[in-house]
Amino acid sequence: MLRLLLIIGLVAMWAIAASAQQPTVLPCPTISVEGKFARMNPSESIEFVATAEANGWPGPFEYHWAASWSDPVTRERVTAHIEGQGTSSIRILKPGNGITATVTGIGFPAGCENTASETAGWTPAPEGWLIAEISQTLPELGADIAAKIVGEINKNPGSQLFVFSVYGRNIPSAVISGHQRQILWGLRAKGLEGNRITFHTVQPGRDLDQFWLVPPGALPPKCSECVIPGERAKVLECPLITVSGPAGITKPGDPMTFTAYTSALPPNVKKMWEVTGGEILRGQNIDQIKVAWKPNYTVTATLNVTGLPEGCPSTFSESAAVTIHWAPRLLYRSEGSSNKVSSAPFQTIARQAN
Repeated sequence: MLRLLLIIGLVAMWAIAASAQQPTVLPCPTISVEGKFARMNPSESIEFVATAEANGWPGPFEYHWAASWSDPVTRERVTAHIEGQGTSSIRILKPGNGITATVTGIGFPAGCENTASETAGWTPAPEGWLIAEISQTLPELGADIAAKIVGEINKNPGSQLFVFSVYGRNIPSAVISGHQRQILWGLRAKGLEGNRITFHTVQPGRDLDQFWLVPPGALPPKCSECVIPGERAKVLECPLITVSGPAGITKPGDPMTFTAYTSALPPNVKKMWEVTGGEILRGQNIDQIKVAWKPNYTVTATLNVTGLPEGCPSTFSESAAVTIHWAPRLLYRSEGSSNKVSSAPFQTIARQAN
């Protein structure tokens, strides 16, 4: 019996020793890659980020990247220029559509998968289209052309109207400003909202006006016909700035709200508001102000912007005319006698964009 117990003990000790010498099997490290982008445009950059899980293996791992896309004409692969090679995050400037980024983890155990890829594609940005052109010196905008332009704008909600106004070398700035005001008034007479138009002045160039409809997300159009060959024309592309007044009815005692809508502003611009027919309650050097208004006055909010490119418009305004009307209100009705009435106020607001 003692001999049997001794044998059993020796076997158990051998089994324990054998299990202690058995190496631990670790799972392979893993690697993945993700593209950091939303809606891409060809002029934008794209970022790819790799994530590696060691799963118990010693690190850190190194990262080697490769990225390319297929040329839409030649069908050949185009190698991308990578910023951040060797790190877990890279950036690629102006990538082609359908770009594929592949990361290889350096230092992974033999037999473990150490590569991962991500492909990014996008819908190309929409393009604007020419809807009207007038070719003559300081052309007048006829009512029929204005109606056509506004009709196209109204059929495309959210679109903007870009106007290329092109002038000869000797046309003074005062004449240019008056000509553009005439165009603006003609379009507003047909119902164009003032915050849906921007002017691009070209001088010197051919005498013409081009009217482009630009949908949301589209790049600004270019006027190849505007420039005279051999001339170095100055194309003044100004930020889009508009001022909008109160929407709907402002109740008596409530402040009016005026809002500035801006895009592509250069840094360090300053915004200063001035108001006639009311008083600014709060808001200065910002995009929105509150105004206490006076009955039977036209309230005009003017935004003066400094720091814009030389030659760009810097003053923008919007007006809201407020009138108190006295409406008859029935006090009582008596059989056989005339009705007695008193008056109660209500208001209307007529918006006048400047």
